[in-house]
Amino acid sequence: MRRFTRTTILLAAALVVPAEAGAHLLPGGLDQAFAAGASTALRIAEDVPRWGDVVRREAEQQPYFASFTCGFLGLADAPVCRYAAWRRSLAALDAEAPLTQIAAVHRAVNRLPYIPDGRNWNMADRWSTPLEMFERGGDCEDFALTKYFALRMLGFADADMRLVVVWDAQDREQHAVLLVRSAGAMLVLDNKFAEPRPAADLAGRYRPLYAVNQAGAWLAQAPAAAGPAGGGKRPRLADGGRTMVFKLGRQRKRARRAVPLPDAAHAAAWASHVRDVAAIGAGSAPPAETALSRRAG
Repeated sequence: MRRFTRTTILLAAALVVPAEAGAHLLPGGLDQAFAAGASTALRIAEDVPRWGDVVRREAEQQPYFASFTCGFLGLADAPVCRYAAWRRSLAALDAEAPLTQIAAVHRAVNRLPYIPDGRNWNMADRWSTPLEMFERGGDCEDFALTKYFALRMLGFADADMRLVVVWDAQDREQHAVLLVRSAGAMLVLDNKFAEPRPAADLAGRYRPLYAVNQAGAWLAQAPAAAGPAGGGKRPRLADGGRTMVFKLGRQRKRARRAVPLPDAAHAAAWASHVRDVAAIGAGSAPPAETALSRRAG
């Protein structure tokens, strides 16, 4: 059996981490998602593969043939047609102020249906493209992703946006939001709220786990006790970004106690004892004394 010499704490995507644990292990507010010194760079391909996958699928699913499908065939209610109409409506926002654009995108996407991944895709976790969102609905990260791609179309800089996976201390669950910086404000675009919220308003509720955009992904720093000074290591993501692993502290290895092997005399006495037991089972009279009983006495 493998012997572990470190204590391992898992913050899994399953909704089992208590609010107190999230607040204790992940200090700092949502602004930590933009603080370079308060985060650790991740490898997207290995740590957050869902991000790379959804970006690739989004590029492949551009509605190039929407004019033929929606105009010539008249299938205005087809998902690709509704998505194409959504993209055209974004163009109408070009002349609006950035904060107006953010609010309009947030309200429009929040009108789409909330469908958990288990019911939608028969999967524990799947990140959906905007087209898939218009076709089937989605859950929290799908709302955030659709808003992210929409704001990208409107010209928002990637450096000013983060899809942030957080621990929601109030609802006691893992959650995803889009964090946007604009006009000196830091706003949270969250499907739980009808309007964008200032990040400061949710500082006591949301604790960032990790953040991602086209430039890369960042993991919230571990607490001081888990850093090099505490003898541990920084946290890492596992299970495709659904599990966060902290390694804290060291445990002392227990000294192995030598177990003496039986000597030849004891082995012979034991073999004789086994033969005597077998003889009793066969109906023979038990011996008055055996070598093993003499040795034990």
